[in-house]
Amino acid sequence: MHIALADDRPDARKKLSEALSDFAFRNGLHFDIHAFPSGEALLEASVSTRFSVIFLDVFMDGMSGIETAAKIRETDEDVCLVFLTTSNEHQAQAIHLHVYDYINKDEGSEAVYRVMDRLLRRHLRDTRPSLQFSAGKTEISLPYNDLVCLTADRNYLVIHSRQKMQYRPRMTLSSIWPQLEQDGRFLQVLRGVIVNMDYITDISGNTCCLQGDLRLPISVRNRRRIEQLWTDYTFSKIRRESMADGGNNP
Repeated sequence: MHIALADDRPDARKKLSEALSDFAFRNGLHFDIHAFPSGEALLEASVSTRFSVIFLDVFMDGMSGIETAAKIRETDEDVCLVFLTTSNEHQAQAIHLHVYDYINKDEGSEAVYRVMDRLLRRHLRDTRPSLQFSAGKTEISLPYNDLVCLTADRNYLVIHSRQKMQYRPRMTLSSIWPQLEQDGRFLQVLRGVIVNMDYITDISGNTCCLQGDLRLPISVRNRRRIEQLWTDYTFSKIRRESMADGGNNP
């Protein structure tokens, strides 16, 4: 996914680029981030690169964010535009230009995370690894990040999500285990029980404790192997996050 941002302040471009990179890392995504010091530079690049999302500083020197957005809309009606501003005075123009959202620059990275999460879920094809299933007449796409655990119940699965939702689709663990196993974060702790290792808080005795006060039995025979796999995964994750943090520092 190609994401562009235009802001005439180098420090603002750096902060937004880092926030987008951090969001991508947390969600297992890859973004090609293109930072521009002006609306003119962005428009020149957009001739050869199609962007999915464009962040625009409203009060740039030279061509403003409003003017840049208007030029973009002349040739691209689909790209998601997000305004970066410290004021809401341009809301009427934003509506006319079909701007997706505003980000107040004083809010920091959390505002970027909220906008990107909502944008991915509702307006763009969600490229995060997800489990697809039907719940009644509704088609569900549950990102792996939100999947806490799955347990088998005859020809059904009981799926617990991070949002404390519970789903019971008609499907078997054996039909989805290959894709979950390939992802690397899931662990089969007992026949008919799969957990997301990101949500394990402890393995005590023959019980796997998960966030949200969930407690699941584990295989007595394979207890040591399960503990070792969880430990190895946790240390590997810490190393990856440490390297990512180091990569963001100047």
